[in-house]
Amino acid sequence: MNAAQDAYISKLEARLRAVPDDHEVIRHLVALLNTHTPDRPRPGTYGYSQEKLSRQFQDPEWAERVLRSGTESKQYRKWNAVLEETGIQSRIAITQLFAGAVHTIGGSATFCEFRMALFEKEAVIPRFCQDCFKVQAVPANLLAHVQTYLALRILKLPRDNTRKSMVEIRTDVAAPYKSYIFCESEAEAILCRDRLQQVLQQFGVTAVETRITHGCSEYGNKFPAFKYSNDGSHRSFTRPADWDAKEAEFGKANEKLKLPGAVFNKNGLSVRDIIGLSTWIDYAELIGDDTYKSFRDRPNSKKPAAFAEEIVRQSVMRKQQLEELKAKLA
Repeated sequence: MNAAQDAYISKLEARLRAVPDDHEVIRHLVALLNTHTPDRPRPGTYGYSQEKLSRQFQDPEWAERVLRSGTESKQYRKWNAVLEETGIQSRIAITQLFAGAVHTIGGSATFCEFRMALFEKEAVIPRFCQDCFKVQAVPANLLAHVQTYLALRILKLPRDNTRKSMVEIRTDVAAPYKSYIFCESEAEAILCRDRLQQVLQQFGVTAVETRITHGCSEYGNKFPAFKYSNDGSHRSFTRPADWDAKEAEFGKANEKLKLPGAVFNKNGLSVRDIIGLSTWIDYAELIGDDTYKSFRDRPNSKKPAAFAEEIVRQSVMRKQQLEELKAKLA
């Protein structure tokens, strides 16, 4: 299996030598390298960079050591230097980084893209999603966001729950920075929230608000009664009578959308992680979050164009959201 993966990675690297700006190939390549390091350096920049990252930054205590020493920006510069040495530029934007096992509820795969497709087409919240709860961490600046990501990488949870850290690009969803822990019940979400709060407190990460959410943000935006509420009112949400029939009909017609979830767990850092962190820094620069300046000496003049244009359009709104969160935490 490893030999076949190595051969495929080499093939993708060859494509990029011919067409360096093939974004789909880059995304596919860094996704493969996210959990697989070639047995020996391949004749390509991405495989070589991944092999070098794996040699230098793979010990089990790396994330805890960075958090404990407060050297997040210093360490990022070292990680990013590995990519710069091999000429890798941020040709793509990676807004989300993951850790943990694949998300399941009651032992069943969630197939989130399939269920979101149902919601987008029929405005039906899948019955399966009724039991999906998340811990949401909302940092007030980029530095706290990177610290939260590192905290999630070292967090020990009963089911090794899926964790995700991201920058928000959906215009109808608030909060620029956020991280999630995916859970299969309200009780599990409370447990995971408490454990995350303990880790954040242990390492002195304070500019973060933690809360519990119910299902995807889009569900609660359209159906406010579905949103998680501290008074428990979300438990009384009633599905319209025709939803089950619509869901069944959609399922029969779109079974092919049920794709297996990605594998997230790995040791150390990947090329994809570094590109993701660089994307977050670009995002912070674009929305006017000055904590980005600790991560780089000057603005990035080579941001992915489509990503930069979209975030510039959102920048005033996102800066206001940060100011509101800072005031709330104060």
